[in-house]
Amino acid sequence: MARIQEVTHEQNPQVVFDLSIFDYDNLDPEYLGYWVYRSHRVPDLYAHPAMPVADLTMQYDGEAAHLEFSADPVRTYVVEASTGLVQWTQLGTATPGQGGNYDFYDMDAGNATGRFYRVRTQ
Repeated sequence: MARIQEVTHEQNPQVVFDLSIFDYDNLDPEYLGYWVYRSHRVPDLYAHPAMPVADLTMQYDGEAAHLEFSADPVRTYVVEASTGLVQWTQLGTATPGQGGNYDFYDMDAGNATGRFYRVRTQ
């Protein structure tokens, strides 16, 4: 039998993941079962709520609007624009930087008389 357990790092550890592998239907006397060499935890295997978008700033860079914000570094963020806060148009995906910082350039901002932006996670 092979068994992999993940536990919390507290004074009284709690099991948060438990996997055992064994073929209970195999009755062959020479059956040796399974071997496990090692396992690695995938850091974002378990879903977690996205961190809220924070520090959203927008400034004009020539004719383009430059949006900067911080958010969850393991998520993808889409920037949308609207002229009346009712209908939204997807402009594109924000470019991730280091430490959960994102950038987005709206190259058509100069063509709009007024524009609102929102950021959504995918």
